[in-house]
Amino acid sequence: MPSKIPWTRLDASEWMNEVSYLSPTEKCIYVMLWFQMLYTGEPLVSDLKALALYVGYPVKTFIKALDLLLLKNKMIILEDGRLWNLDVESELNESKEKSEAASKAANSRWHKKVKMTLII
Repeated sequence: MPSKIPWTRLDASEWMNEVSYLSPTEKCIYVMLWFQMLYTGEPLVSDLKALALYVGYPVKTFIKALDLLLLKNKMIILEDGRLWNLDVESELNESKEKSEAASKAANSRWHKKVKMTLII
């Protein structure tokens, strides 16, 4: 689990389009799983009872909704059986790239200040 929750973008119109044709149950489960994947930064173990408890739905309801999310390509099951979302992966990669670029820029500024201090 990360020590810091990553900053990610949220485009409201994109999200509304993303979930507009999902049932209320599917929306809730989709969003809860999405956020958990963002928080952990990794695919979720396919423990259906634990995931159902996490999202607050009975196991039977959770399984039915998850099957529909998989059918609608909102979630995928990886070869190792874990649950994942490719959009989450993209968000995490972009967040990491921006963080690394900002860190590199900050280090560059810091080294420039140190160098200027040594010259003076």
